[in-house]
Amino acid sequence: LVVIIRFTGLNLQMHSVTVNSPTELIFEQLKNKYSSSLSCTCSKVAIPYSKFLSITITAHHQIC
Repeated sequence: LVVIIRFTGLNLQMHSVTVNSPTELIFEQLKNKYSSSLSCTCSKVAIPYSKFLSITITAHHQIC
């Protein structure tokens, strides 16, 4: 579920669009176009975190 909120001019008109079960491609397109107002209220993660999250642990040495 993706919700897009767009403010138009100084009138602060809000236009909300709900996209149910967007594909990864559609989500990327929406993110590129509406990055400042895009919200995702997903209750289930469809894309594994490992696809877009990478954690690198570097070794640190004690200071003598």
